[in-house]
Amino acid sequence: MSDINSIAAGAVSNYQKALATVANNIANVDSEGYSRQEVDLSENTPTKFGTSFFGTGARLDGVKRLYDGFIENSLRNSKSDLSQQGPMVDYASRVINILGSETVGLTSALDQFFNSARELSIDPSSLIRRTVFMSDSENLTSRFKDISSQLDLIVDETKEAINSDIIKLNVFAEQLSLVNNELAASRILTRQPLQLLDERDQILREMSEVAKITVKEAPNGSVDVSLSSNFSGGVIVSGLEFEKLVATFDDSDISKVNLQLGQYKKSVETVSGIGGGSLGGLLSFRKSLLEPTFRELDGLAKTFVSEINQVHNAGLDLNGNKGIDLFRIDPELTAIHSELNSNVRITPTIVDPLEINANDLEFQFDAEAGQVSNLTLDGQYRKGDVVELTLNGSTIKYTIPFLGIEDVGEKVSLEEVRDGLFQFLDANYGQSLRLSKESDRQVNIKSEEFGFFSLSPVTLSSEGLISVTTQRGLWEATDKATNQKVVGVDSININGLNISFEGSPIDGEILNLRSENRPAAGINVAFENPALIAAAGDFRIIDDEENPSGVNAKVDIDSDFEIKDSNINLDNVLTNQNFSELEAIFKEYDQATLPPVAIIPAGFQDIQLIISPTNIEKPVDLQVLTRDANHLNGNKFGDKEIAIQEEKIGRKLTEIEQIPIRERAGREFVESAFDADVGLNSGSTYSNNYFNIFGPDSYRDMDIFYGLKAEPEALPQLGLDHVVDSGKFVLGSVVSEPINRSSIGEGFSEESFVLNGKPLTELKIDSNHTMEASDIRRWLKPQADEFGIKVEASSEIKVDSAQIIPSSGLKINGTTVVAEDTVLKSSETDAIAAELRTRSDSIREIRDAINLQTNVTGVAAYMDTDGNLVLGNQTGKNIDISGVSAANILGVTAKEYFGELELTRVIDQVRVFAGEMDFSEGLTINNVIVGTSGSFTDIDDVRDKINELAKTDYRLNQITAYLDTSGALVIGTSDTDGIVLAGKNVLNLEPGTYSRDLEQAKTTIDGFPSDIRLGFGNRGNPADMKRLGFDTSLYLKGNAPEDMLIFADGDGPFSLAATYNNTSVDQIELLRQNPFEINFISDTRYQIIDKSTQTKMAERDYNVSVGVKYQNLKIELSGPPKSGDKFTVDGNSDGIGNNQNIIAISEIEKKRLVGAESGLTFSESYDGIVTDIGNYAQRASVSQEALTVIYDESVAKRDQVSGVSLDQEAADLVRYQQAYQASAKVMQTAGLLFDAIIGIR
Repeated sequence: MSDINSIAAGAVSNYQKALATVANNIANVDSEGYSRQEVDLSENTPTKFGTSFFGTGARLDGVKRLYDGFIENSLRNSKSDLSQQGPMVDYASRVINILGSETVGLTSALDQFFNSARELSIDPSSLIRRTVFMSDSENLTSRFKDISSQLDLIVDETKEAINSDIIKLNVFAEQLSLVNNELAASRILTRQPLQLLDERDQILREMSEVAKITVKEAPNGSVDVSLSSNFSGGVIVSGLEFEKLVATFDDSDISKVNLQLGQYKKSVETVSGIGGGSLGGLLSFRKSLLEPTFRELDGLAKTFVSEINQVHNAGLDLNGNKGIDLFRIDPELTAIHSELNSNVRITPTIVDPLEINANDLEFQFDAEAGQVSNLTLDGQYRKGDVVELTLNGSTIKYTIPFLGIEDVGEKVSLEEVRDGLFQFLDANYGQSLRLSKESDRQVNIKSEEFGFFSLSPVTLSSEGLISVTTQRGLWEATDKATNQKVVGVDSININGLNISFEGSPIDGEILNLRSENRPAAGINVAFENPALIAAAGDFRIIDDEENPSGVNAKVDIDSDFEIKDSNINLDNVLTNQNFSELEAIFKEYDQATLPPVAIIPAGFQDIQLIISPTNIEKPVDLQVLTRDANHLNGNKFGDKEIAIQEEKIGRKLTEIEQIPIRERAGREFVESAFDADVGLNSGSTYSNNYFNIFGPDSYRDMDIFYGLKAEPEALPQLGLDHVVDSGKFVLGSVVSEPINRSSIGEGFSEESFVLNGKPLTELKIDSNHTMEASDIRRWLKPQADEFGIKVEASSEIKVDSAQIIPSSGLKINGTTVVAEDTVLKSSETDAIAAELRTRSDSIREIRDAINLQTNVTGVAAYMDTDGNLVLGNQTGKNIDISGVSAANILGVTAKEYFGELELTRVIDQVRVFAGEMDFSEGLTINNVIVGTSGSFTDIDDVRDKINELAKTDYRLNQITAYLDTSGALVIGTSDTDGIVLAGKNVLNLEPGTYSRDLEQAKTTIDGFPSDIRLGFGNRGNPADMKRLGFDTSLYLKGNAPEDMLIFADGDGPFSLAATYNNTSVDQIELLRQNPFEINFISDTRYQIIDKSTQTKMAERDYNVSVGVKYQNLKIELSGPPKSGDKFTVDGNSDGIGNNQNIIAISEIEKKRLVGAESGLTFSESYDGIVTDIGNYAQRASVSQEALTVIYDESVAKRDQVSGVSLDQEAADLVRYQQAYQASAKVMQTAGLLFDAIIGIR
C-alpha cells in the first residue's frame, strides 16, 4: 500500500510550485511579450498489491508556456500588414495637403494664368495688362517649383524613415542572433528557459512591425528569419549569424530603393519584394504614389510648356516679330568628371525640353571602337562651289548643284550643303563608309571595312569652309534609370540634351551627369520684357467700313486643314535633274489618269516639267490647275466636243461659239476631279480666266508658260568671288531633234501654234512629200523675224576618217557623187601604202567631189579641225545617202538623214523708229559700209541692206536687222560682242559700241521679255511640238505662290522629266506675305481676290456652317453676309491691337491636351492627380481600419492562449491553495495515524 505521507508530501510540494507559478503569472500580467505559464502535473506509476493497483500520488513534470505557433505567426503577419498602412496614410495625406492647397496647389494658379490671358485679350497693346500677364505666368511657374520642392522634402523624409527602419531591423536581427546563441545551449525545446523563448517571440513581433518576415523554427527553439516569402533569399538571421540590411537610393528614380544583405562580404545579395511593415509601407508609398505624382507633375509641366510655347510662337509680339518661347525648362545638371586625371570635360545643352527627365547619365569612352572622322562645314557656301575630298589617296569632287547658270552664286544653307555632301558620299562610298548627320553642319564618317582611314577635305570657295576632326573611339551614353544607350563621337543627343565632349579621353574613362532637379522644378518664364508677349495672331481680318451687313469676321488657323496628297508632290514623283548639263531622264506613264501626275507645292522655284508623247497619234497634254480650279496652262478643254459640233454643222466655230463648250467641258473635268477626291478645294468653281496668259494680266503675276521657251543664260565662268562676268552669256536658243515625225502631206493648221503671243499661219505640205526642216524654216522665218528670232535649219552628217571605204562609191539624194574605185588609186603598187594614203588624203578628194555636185544635191562638205568629213545642207533639207552598187564610201548607214531646226533670239542692240532716222546719212557697222549718204530710201531699205551684207561679209554675219511689232528698226546680234557704229549714220545714233549685258539682254530695248515662247493655239498639242522636233515643257520662273495640280489629259502613253528647286517654305508665312480680300458678289456667293495683283483666286457659294476657308485659314462671320461685303485678310505685320493669339492661348484652358484617347484639360489633369492621391489615401485608410480589426482579433486569440487573465489566475490560486491545504491535511492525518499506531504499542 502506498505511503500516505509520501503522497501528501509530494502533493504539498507540487502545489507549492503551482502556487508559485500562478503568482509569477500574476506578477507578469503587464509584462510585454510574456506568455502565461502553467504547471504540468501527472500521476505517478501505481503500485500493484495483489490483484489491485494502488496510486502513488502525483509528480510535477515541469512548468510550460501556453503558446500556439500558428496564432503567433498570424499575429506577426497582421502586425506587418497593419504597420504597412501607417506611412501610406500619413504621407499620402501630406501630399494631398500640398497639391490641394489653395496657396500652393496649381488649380488656382492655372485659373489665374488663363484669366489673365483673357484680360490681356481685351487690350493686347496695354503694357499694364501685359505686365500682369507676366506676373501671373511667373506665379504659375513658382507654384510648379513650390510643389516640386515640397514633394522633395517628402522624398527626404521617407528616405530617412527607410534608413531608420533598416537600423531597427538590423538591431532586431542582432538581438535575435544572440537569443539563438543562448538557445543553442540545449537541444530540447522543453528545457529552454521560458523567458528566453518569450524574448525570442517579442523580437520577432517587433521585426514584423518593420517588415513582413518568414520564420523557420529549429527543434531547440532557435529561429531563422527571411525577408522574403521563402528561404531561397533574403535571409537576415540564420542560426547564430545575422546579416545587416543596407539601402541604396537612386536619386533619378525615387521608386527604386536597392536593398542589400552582406554589404561588406564577397557575395552581396539584393533583396527584392519586401512587403508589409512600416518599411514596406514606405517603399510602396514611394513607388505607388510619390514617383507617379512626380512623373505626372513633370509631364504636366512639359506638356504645358510645349503647348503654350507652340501657340505663343505662332503669334506676333508688340514689335511685329514672331513669338518666342514663353516658358522654358532649365535643368540643373552636375557633371562628375573622371578620376583618371584626363582633361575631358562635358557640356550639356538643351535641345528638346519635352524629352528632359531627371535621370542620371553615364558616359564611357571606348578607344577601340574604330575611327570616326567628323566633317564640319562653316562660313557661307553658294551654288556652284566645289568641295574636294581625298579618301585614302583617292580624290572626288562634289559641286553644290544649281539649276541654271543664273543660280550660280546664290547662297545656300549649311544644312543643304551637308545633305548634298552626305548623299554624294553615300552614292560614291556607301558600301564602305557608314555616314551619319551629327548636326546641321556636320557629317560623321566611320568605316568597318577600312577600320582606320585618311580623309582630307578642301573647299574651292571664297567664303565656305570645311574642316575635319578625327577621333579613334566612341563615347557611349547610358541612361541609368532606363538603360537606354546612345553612341557619339564628340557629342551625343539623349534625354532632350546635347552632350558635347572636349579634351583627350582615355580608354575606359567614365563620366557622369547628375540631374539635380526635375522638369517641374526647372520651369521658368523665358523673358522679362512684356512687349515680347505674342498676343497678336499671324493674321488679322479687317471689315470694310461700308459693309452693308455690318457683321464681324474672325480669322484663325484651320486646325482641321490637312494635305492628303503630298505623296505626289513633284519631288516625290520626279527626280530633280539639271537639263543644262545632262540629258533628261524620263519617267514613263502608260496612260493619263484623273488623279494628278504631280503637284507643284507652294514655294517650289524655277520649274521645267517636260512631257514627251510616246505616240504622236494619241496626243497627251499637261493641264495646270490651282486647288481652287483655276485653269492656268495646258490645252483648253472641249476640243473633242468642238470637233464634233464643227463636223455636225460643216464649219469651224468662232471663238465666241467655243467659249460655252469649253467652259462646260472644264466644269465636267472639275466635277470628275471632285468625285475622285484628287485635291481640289471643296466648292471650287472652274475658271479659265487666266488660261495661258503671260505678263501683268497672268494669274498672280506668275511667269508660267506651256510650250517651248528659251532665254539668255549666263556662262558658268565664275571666280571664287562668285561674280558673274556679265559679258559672258549665251543667247536664248533651242535646237530640235531630227524632224521625221510627220506623215506625207501633213503640215500644221493655222490654230496650232502661237509664237510670242502671235498665232502662226497654216503650214501646207505638198501631198507627195513629208515635212522637212527646210519646210518649217521657210514657213516660220518670216513670222519670227519681227520678234528678233532667227530661224535656221540644217542637215549634217559627220564621218570619221576611219570609217571611209575607199573602194566604194557614193550617191547623195540620188546623184552619183563618187564612182566606185575612183578614190583608191590603182597606180599604188603597195596596198598598205595605198591604204595609208587613203586614210590621210582621200577625204579631201571625197569632199571635193561632193562640193562639185552641191548645185545638184544641195549638200556641201568640209573637213573639221579633227580631220573628219562633215556633210551638210544649210537649208535643212534631208540628205539621202547610199552607195552605187554596195556600201557607200562614207561607211555610214545608207538612209535618209533628217534636218534639224534651230531658233535663236538675237540680242537687241539698238532700236529706232523711222521718224527718228536721218535717211540722208549712210551707215557703217563693224567697219563695213552698209550704205553711203543718201543711199537709203526708207526704214525697210535699211533693214534689207543690212541683212543682205550679213550673208556675204563675215564681219556682219552675226547681225540681224528686223522691224518689231511696233514698226521700229531693231539691229540685233547673235553673239554677245555687240555692234560698232561709225560716224554720222542713218540711225541718227551716236557713234560707238553698243553692247548689252546679260540682264539687259533678257528684255527688249522697250522693256518686254526677250525670249522665245512657242506655245499652242486652240488646235495645237505636244504631239504637234514633237513633229517640230521639240518636247513640250511647263515652265515656271520664280516661286509658286500656291499649290498647283498637274494633270495629264489624253489617250496615249507619255513620259515626264523635271528640273526644279524644291525650296521648303512655311505655308503660314507665305500666306502672311500675300494679303487677300473676300468679296461677296451676292448674299450667298463670294470671291477671294489676291490683294497685290487683284487676281481672282477662287469663287464659291457661302456655307454658313463652313464659313470661308482658304488654304490653312478659316474665316467665321458673326452673322449672314450681304452682297457688297468686303473683308481683307493680311499678315498683321505690326502686331498691335490684334488679340487672336492671346485668345488662342486662353482657349488652351479648355482643350484636352493631356493624356491619351479623349484627353484632359490641364486643370482636369491636375485635379486627376489630386484625386488619384486622395483615392490612394482613402484606400490606405480603409485598409488600415480593416487591418486594425484583424490585428485586434489576432491579439485576442493570442491572449486567449498565452495571455494572463487575473480571473483565471485567481481561480487557479484558490484551486491550488485548496489542494495545497488538503495535501497538508493528509500529511497531518497521516501523522496522527502514525502516532496512533505508535500509541497502540
